[in-house]
Amino acid sequence: MDTRHALEYALQSFNLKQGEDAMREKNVAKLVLTTCVCILLTGILSIQSHAQGLKIADVSMTDISNKSQKIKSALDEFRKSQSQPTQKMTALTAELRKLQENLEKGKSTLKEEEKNKIEDQMRSKYQELQQEQQDFRSKLMEQQKNINDSMMAKINQAVAKVAEKDGISVVFLKESIIYSKDIPDLTDKVISYLDTSAQTPAKK
Repeated sequence: MDTRHALEYALQSFNLKQGEDAMREKNVAKLVLTTCVCILLTGILSIQSHAQGLKIADVSMTDISNKSQKIKSALDEFRKSQSQPTQKMTALTAELRKLQENLEKGKSTLKEEEKNKIEDQMRSKYQELQQEQQDFRSKLMEQQKNINDSMMAKINQAVAKVAEKDGISVVFLKESIIYSKDIPDLTDKVISYLDTSAQTPAKK
């Protein structure tokens, strides 16, 4: 790669990955929803027809993810950290920009040896920036996973606690039900539990 375009490429690469990371961040709630489907529906297929006496309710994971202040706060914190480049990335970008400026200014005055030296420095800084960006993205992915796991644990615990308090035997996911009538909706109670209770993640 022409080192004179190293800075532009580095910045474009980072901006592109930021966009990809932003899309992944927007899917955190969807990941929670998908995983909770598995959690809440585990064992439901084994319920026999003679269990008609069971008290049934449902919850909307979409509403929980969108309305719970605790979940919103977690997502906002992740979004904030995603948009903040590291100090090293900022410093390397500034150094690359400065080297590129020096190279452009000295087009007609710098000796070939001096130009080569600047280009070598740009290559080195560019490689450092690429590595830092990769490390940054890896940390974001790990942070996203931790947030996802934490939210799933809290939602699962909230559903279990509310259902137990109301004497509910089975909780269905509203988004997966084709038709229902007169089934209690625990969504608001679960949101209230999430946002007002001091919880710890459910033990595995």
